[in-house]
Amino acid sequence: MLCRELRYTQQTVAGELAGWREMHEKMGRRAIRELARGMVIQEKMKLEGLKRALRRVRMPVEGEGGSGGVGGNFGSGFGVDVADGDGDGNGSGGDGSLDITGLPVGE
Repeated sequence: MLCRELRYTQQTVAGELAGWREMHEKMGRRAIRELARGMVIQEKMKLEGLKRALRRVRMPVEGEGGSGGVGGNFGSGFGVDVADGDGDGNGSGGDGSLDITGLPVGE
């Protein structure tokens, strides 16, 4: 009789443990899915912000000609002369290479 009770208890505990594991696996998967969705949304927002910034940089300034695209009026939205980076418009200085800050390379 005691042996049957122990087996019953063991089976009950094993069944509860299996159910608990399954439930926590599902909860873990759901949490990972929600985290991934949240990260995708954040990355999309960052991408949109970068696209807006890129459009702003490529946008021509009023009163200036050009297409406003890369190689055309690039950088003019910030008052930077693409030729030499000093903004004076004369193009004097170096080979026209700019670093990430918009300053001529080598200065």
